[in-house]
Amino acid sequence: MKIILIRHGKPTSAINPKIKACEYAKWVKRYNASDVSPHSRPTSINTTYKPFYTLSSDLKRAIHSTAIYSDKKPEKIDKLYREMEIPRYKLPFRLKAWHWVIVSRVLWMLGCKGSFESYKEAKQRADLAALQLINIAQQQNNIVLFGHGYMNLHIRKSLMRKGWLLKSKSNAYWGVTTLVMESSTGSSMEVRGSRMRLKRMRTPKKINVTSCSKGQKAVCCFLYLKHFSKQFFAS
Repeated sequence: MKIILIRHGKPTSAINPKIKACEYAKWVKRYNASDVSPHSRPTSINTTYKPFYTLSSDLKRAIHSTAIYSDKKPEKIDKLYREMEIPRYKLPFRLKAWHWVIVSRVLWMLGCKGSFESYKEAKQRADLAALQLINIAQQQNNIVLFGHGYMNLHIRKSLMRKGWLLKSKSNAYWGVTTLVMESSTGSSMEVRGSRMRLKRMRTPKKINVTSCSKGQKAVCCFLYLKHFSKQFFAS
């Protein structure tokens, strides 16, 4: 069995202006409504994926990428596979749009929440997405998902924890990640075990963004400067 994860092409609205927090919220909205830029096309297309059962996130850029790459509509479109939330915080800064993405995602990962899914909830969704992909792969044998950078990253990690072998990976636009499972028995046992663990998970408590301490913000800046890149947090 094979599960192929393909990241969408570069969206039309993936520009990088210097903006305030209120303008950043509008930028995120435009980004989520965008299709793929006519200047973004895969450098090569693996035609062996065309007969694979094809899935897509429900966001426009993922569906459009499916049509460009596979020249067909996806057999299944599901919001379960959509990108992890791009958080938005009211901070007194004026930053480049992609810097907003990085800073906001780091704060989000540190526990600052707002009117969107938390990082813990997003990781739970990635685990559920991995379980669904395994179930479909057990029926269809080979599948390909057109999704998003950060969500695909967490789906990949979840699949590897469930015994899938990583053959290749890329988080770039049109990047392809390949995972295989040679033993269906081990996969089925892992699926059942993961379902039981998910049932035991409690919904995380909501906290207001104002609860972020100075220490958290300091750590945010450190992580931003030292560890994180635009591509890693790109959607």
